[in-house]
Amino acid sequence: MLVIMPLEDQIPTIGGRSVIWLLFLAWLGYILVFRLPYLLASARSPVFPRGLYLSHHRLCVETFHPHPDFMVIARLAQ
Repeated sequence: MLVIMPLEDQIPTIGGRSVIWLLFLAWLGYILVFRLPYLLASARSPVFPRGLYLSHHRLCVETFHPHPDFMVIARLAQ
């Protein structure tokens, strides 16, 4: 995916979706089918709800800010 990402504008879309979107969808499917116990274990970790709360709190604060910049929140959420 990292190799294809800079070339995303040159690769034609498939069904109205970019190739990167389709690759991420396939990756999500793989995780949900084969790695679901690990995903659930990380969601039950004590750090996960705190990180989710922090991302939600920052999103709410940035929404009511006069000059919102959601790219910072997207990077922190990742």
